[in-house]
Amino acid sequence: MTARFNTLETLASVTVEGLRKAGVPEATPDAPSRPVIAVIPFDNMSGDPEQEYFADGITEDIITRLAQFPDILVLGRNTTFQFKGQAVDIKTIAEKLGADYVVEGSIRRGGGTVRVTAQLLGGESWTHLWAETYDRVLDPENAFAIQDEITQSVAARVGDPHGAISRAEYERSSRQPLRRMSSYDCVLRYYQHVRQSSLETHLAARECLQEAVATEPDNGSVMALLADIYLEEIFVPFNPTDESSLERTHDTALKAVRLAPDDGGAHAVLARSSLFIGDTRRANREAEEAVRLAPYNSDVIGGAILALANTGEYERAEALMKRLSQINPNYPNWINWNKAKFHFIRREYDQALTSLERTGQDWWWGTHLWIASAHCSMGEIDIGAAAIDKALTLNPNSGEDFWIVSHFWHEGPGMYPLYEIIVAGLEACGWDVPPDPGPEAFATAQ
Repeated sequence: MTARFNTLETLASVTVEGLRKAGVPEATPDAPSRPVIAVIPFDNMSGDPEQEYFADGITEDIITRLAQFPDILVLGRNTTFQFKGQAVDIKTIAEKLGADYVVEGSIRRGGGTVRVTAQLLGGESWTHLWAETYDRVLDPENAFAIQDEITQSVAARVGDPHGAISRAEYERSSRQPLRRMSSYDCVLRYYQHVRQSSLETHLAARECLQEAVATEPDNGSVMALLADIYLEEIFVPFNPTDESSLERTHDTALKAVRLAPDDGGAHAVLARSSLFIGDTRRANREAEEAVRLAPYNSDVIGGAILALANTGEYERAEALMKRLSQINPNYPNWINWNKAKFHFIRREYDQALTSLERTGQDWWWGTHLWIASAHCSMGEIDIGAAAIDKALTLNPNSGEDFWIVSHFWHEGPGMYPLYEIIVAGLEACGWDVPPDPGPEAFATAQ
C-alpha cells in the first residue's frame, strides 16, 4: 500500500502551469448560514376532497426527502401546514417563516390520470427558479409508486448539490463581500468546481475549504469535501503541492467519516480514496453505505458509481447510474466516464463515444485514447489514428502512462475484460500498446 502513495510525479501527465491565486477569504462568525426551505402544502385542484390525501402525501414526502440534503435547512410539516388552504402571497409566507426559498405546487386529477406541478421560488427578486409538470397514469395499485417517483424527482431537482438552490446560492455567494465567506460558501465553491472542473475553481475551493476546516475542525462534512479536493491534486492533477499524497487524502477522508458518520458524502469520498489505495472491499462497502445514507444526492451516487465501476462491479454501478439519471439528469459531466465503461464492456462503441464526448474532458490525453479505441473497434481507423495523435500531442508518454493510469484508477480482476477491449481497439488502430506489467509491477516501480 505504501508504494502507491508515491505516484504523484508519474501521474502528473497533464502540465500544470499558470496557477493563479483565487482570492478566497476567511470565514467569519457572522457569515450567512445554510438556506432555509419551506414546502407549502400542495393545492388539490381536482375538486375531489378524497384527493387531499394525495396532495398532502406529496408535500410530506418532499419535506422528508429534502431534509436528507445536509446543505439546506428544511422547515417541518407543522410549521408549513398552517398555511394549507390559505390564499397568502408566497413572499409573505417566506417572510413569516424566515424562509429563503419556497416550494409550492398543485395536483389535478381527471379520469385515470394525475397532473402534479411543482415550482421553486426564491432569490433576491423572488422569481421562479425551477418548475416541472408531471403527468402520470394513476390507480390505487400504483399510487405510492407514483408518489415516490415524483417526490424523489422534485427533491433532487431542488435540493441536490447540483440542483436549483445550490446554483442560485452560488450566484449569491459569488457576489458576497470577501469578509463574509462562510463554510457553507466554501461548500458552494466545491460544487461549482465539480461542475466546471478547472485549475481556478479547484484552487478557490481548496483555499476556502482549508480555511473552513481550520475554523471548524470538527465539521466532518466540510472535511470530506477537502479530502476530495486533495484527491484531485493526484489523479488529475489539479494544483499539486509538496504535501499532495494519497496518504494525506485517505487520512483526511477517514477523519471526516469519524466526525460525520451519518454523512453520505463523507462515505463516498472514503470509497474513492479506498479505491485508490487498493482497498477494493472497503471501497465497495463505503460506496453502498454512502448511497444508503444519501439516496437522492447525485454527487454521492456519482462517487459510489465511480468506486463500483472501477472495481468491475458493473451491474450494480449501472443500476445506480439509471437511478441517478431518473432522479436528476443534470449530474456532473465526469460521471459520463462510468457510462462509457458500461458501453465498452457491451461493445456498444457508438454509445461509448457519446458518453466520452459528454465528459467534457478533451483536455486529457486518456480521453483521446479511449475515443481512438472506440473508433478503431468500429473500423474507423483514420479517425482513431487522429485521436491517438491528439493524445500523443497532449502527452508524448501516453504509451508508458497508459498502464500506470489504468492501474491507478481501476482495481481488481473484474477490470481486465475492460482493459482487453480498450487495448484491442488501440491495436486495431495500429498502435503498439506496451505489455501490461500488472499492478504489482506498477506499485514496485513507484
